[in-house]
Amino acid sequence: MVRIEINAHNHQVRTPQHRGVFLNGATILRYLITDDEKLETAIICKQHDVEFTTTDQELYDALTCIKPYDSFKLQKLVKLLEAARVSGVASKHVLTEEKLEELRKEALIPK
Repeated sequence: MVRIEINAHNHQVRTPQHRGVFLNGATILRYLITDDEKLETAIICKQHDVEFTTTDQELYDALTCIKPYDSFKLQKLVKLLEAARVSGVASKHVLTEEKLEELRKEALIPK
């Protein structure tokens, strides 16, 4: 949705600028199971000009990578779903063990 504000005094047209941020599976996993304060703050305290997006496949990949010993908090997932727009993808794939390990490795690398 684009909102256009018209200033009657000097007839300028302004459109708000939204920064789109795509959250991939590794980023979602890092947010869900680590204490990355910068990422957590960005999602929990979402700025009004930032629009987080992801796909159901990326969300599926991240959730599938969670191990029983991980520090997963359901409240973080709820906040992610409030802050991000999740769109569906037409072609879904099953997460392989290799892809799972690759995602976990990427997510757990200190930033």
